[in-house]
Amino acid sequence: MIEKKITDLTNAIERLIVTLDKSQTTPDVNDSEKSESHKTDAEPKPIVVIPAVEINAPSVNINALQSRCLELTRIDRNNNGKIRAIIASYGGTVLKDVPADKLGELAAKLEELV
Repeated sequence: MIEKKITDLTNAIERLIVTLDKSQTTPDVNDSEKSESHKTDAEPKPIVVIPAVEINAPSVNINALQSRCLELTRIDRNNNGKIRAIIASYGGTVLKDVPADKLGELAAKLEELV
């Protein structure tokens, strides 16, 4: 049974290859010459420089961080010391001591504990 399905699939693939080969055409020499001459006559397109846009990460809510710390501590008591170390790396002893612009980084480090 499976051998028949494999044979049918192989035949279908071979028919597909033949069909694809027939549908592909080779470019005419005159067409390639025309396109090359067209390229030399055409003016170069100007390069458009798009300035980098600074994307601000969504602000992290300190209450949400506190809840996440509590969840992580409930998952594993050892996370408590790790969380304190992360907060200390930002120069604080509690979340409110961490600068607001660093809360996103702190949140990412907390997620690494999972």
